[in-house]
Amino acid sequence: MSTFRTLFALASILIFSSCASSTNSPKAKNNPLEGTYRLVQFNETSIPAQVNVMLRISGDTISGQGPVNQWFGQIADGKISGLIATRKAGPQQLMNLEYQLLSTLEGSKLKLDGKTGIRFTNSKSSGFAEFRRIELKGSR
Repeated sequence: MSTFRTLFALASILIFSSCASSTNSPKAKNNPLEGTYRLVQFNETSIPAQVNVMLRISGDTISGQGPVNQWFGQIADGKISGLIATRKAGPQQLMNLEYQLLSTLEGSKLKLDGKTGIRFTNSKSSGFAEFRRIELKGSR
């Protein structure tokens, strides 16, 4: 019975905290960056479509799906912070790409790049990542 109470309490906290952050957050309203994006360039390398790295911005939250893992973080004052990721194993080359990308995103500044792109730059690593907005099927 205590396991049930613990799960119920955790679920309640998650529900109420998500409602509070998405409904009452002034940053969540009319955010021009909101949407889903695909990684198209990382540092000096163009990323082929087969390497599926997606990013979603919603309010002051950022989340993504790398070639292997999922990740989540916060956006505050145009900077990414608090990135956490799942820890699945995959091909070493993709794991290296994902590690380098997350290292670049953590602490990076973001800005619009034209009407359909977003660019993340990290002054500590001199790295950058460019994403292009995509439309998901059935999103209209």
